[in-house]
Parts: sequence; structure tokens; C-alpha cells
Amino acid sequence: MSDNPLMDANETLWVHRPVRLDFAAEASPPPKWLKKARAQGHWRHPEHAMGTAFEAALCALAGLIYHDGLFPWAAWGARQAGLSGQGWAEIHLCHWHVSNGQVILMPAQCPSKTESDQLWSELADFVAGDGLTLIPQGPDRAWVHGLGLREVATASYDKVMGRPVANFLPDSSVLRRLQSELQMWFYNHPLLQSMKQPVNSVWFSGTGSLDPALVGVLERLRWLGPEDPPAQAWVLLTHDEHASLWRTEAASLWQQWMRRWRPVDPGGNDRGLD
Repeated sequence: MSDNPLMDANETLWVHRPVRLDFAAEASPPPKWLKKARAQGHWRHPEHAMGTAFEAALCALAGLIYHDGLFPWAAWGARQAGLSGQGWAEIHLCHWHVSNGQVILMPAQCPSKTESDQLWSELADFVAGDGLTLIPQGPDRAWVHGLGLREVATASYDKVMGRPVANFLPDSSVLRRLQSELQMWFYNHPLLQSMKQPVNSVWFSGTGSLDPALVGVLERLRWLGPEDPPAQAWVLLTHDEHASLWRTEAASLWQQWMRRWRPVDPGGNDRGLD
């Protein structure tokens, strides 16, 4: 019997992204809970890939092949909000900062809520010309829907933040053109002239089709804070380039079953299971 999380389809899968730069599984000394855990799987993903090892691990746990840049975070978010269909992406308002000849993705200073609502309304009209429907989520991001987005590889917004954008631009001439046109549009927009780090571009991410098997895994995710996980749990440690799955219990399911089993006493005293 193997300890595969897919055996217990309803069991919570705890996710932990350590704050420190060192990976918890390689830290010295490792966390106490990790000393009593067993590794169940490891995933590595190249630094310059569009996606993350976390996304690759989730696809593996769903029994799916991971295609770099096509993890459907947007379709998953839209589904939770009661929106249907495929072809979703997230669009983030951001600041492209030029430094030493490179363009770095940075968070932008957004205008007030009223001004932000106006900005999103104008952006919705802007992208409608390319057959895209925009639905704001908050002051700095929105969902965007269009059938042409379904197979467009995009890079994780969180992964690219603080890095040069050159290696992570979307694999779509339409989205690249939109990014270029919007840069000029933002530059001349009156609402953004007084900002220290104004919105001057957008970032598309979270594309891909949402498979039912992946839904089953995503529904089980819970995020861990600094506290230790439960005594018996599946824990997925995540970083951009590597992830590992752990089981926080000292014995396997098979070993637990063997410990609890007792033979029938020939004398008639059936001890059975304790």
C-alpha cells in the first residue's frame, strides 16, 4: 500500500511557502515537524521557466501533464466567483521600471477607488476591440476572458515580480501588442500623472484550461502560516523553482495497520483491533 494523496481524495493538502530564502526541507536545523515527516515527492522547475514548481506539483498530484505557463489560476478564480467557461486570464496593473537597460516588473501605485473604477471601465473598452471581456477584481487586477487566451502561455505574476520581464513575456502577439499600446495609453492618462510609481503597463497571467481532476486538488488546498501543520497531514512546501510533498506522521498507512492488527487467540479470546 502506498501513501498517495489521491487515495484520500477529501483529505486537506496544506501548502507552506517559507518566508526565509532557504528552503525549509534544506534548512539547518530543519523544522521540528519535518523531522517526523516523510518525503513523498520532489519537483524542480527551471528559474527562467514561465511557471513554478508549485504548479508542476499540483498537476502531478492531479495526474496531469504540466505545460509550462498554462496553469489555470484565472479559470479557478473565476469558477469560485460563479463565472463559467474557459479562456480566462488575470490582468494586473503594474509598473515597468527601467534599470541598467533592463525592464523590471514592479508593483504600481494605484489611484483612489473612484479613479481606479474609472480606469478599469476605460480599460474594458480598450481590450474589447480584441474580443476580450474584462471583469475587475480589485484596485489592481481583473479577470479577462476571451477564447483566444485558452492556449496562451503566460508567466506567474508573483514569480516575475522584481525580475526583468524580457524572458517572461506572453507567448501571444495580441497580448504583447496590447501591452505596448497600453504603455503609451497609461503614459498620457491624466489620472496617473502625479503618481511616484505610476501604472504604466499590465501583466497577463494564470492562463490555461481547468481540468476536473485539477479542480479536485485545488479544492483541497489550505495555506499554512508560521504555525506547525497538524500531526497527520499532507504538506506541500513551495518555492518558484522547487517544491516537495511531505507526510507528517512517523509511520506509513501500512505500518499503522500492521501495528493495530492482532491475531485471533486460539484459546477463544479474540483481541481483534485495539
